[in-house]
Amino acid sequence: MLLRDLACFLKDKKPKCLQCGKRLDLSELKWYPHKRGVVISDVSVKPQWFYFECSKCSYQNSLVKLVKVYCRR
Repeated sequence: MLLRDLACFLKDKKPKCLQCGKRLDLSELKWYPHKRGVVISDVSVKPQWFYFECSKCSYQNSLVKLVKVYCRR
């Protein structure tokens, strides 16, 4: 899985915060090491927790959760 592929997919979906509904700024992807995270080969070989932090409510919207939600739409 490549980060650019996920970014292109989500950009077309115009995702919103899963907590408050504000549109997310996809240029602000953040991550940190996490044993239950995912490996995205162009970022790290170790599992990372990828998320977009909402500018309104500060909720950490998991990249994996956003992809799951928007794949269903």
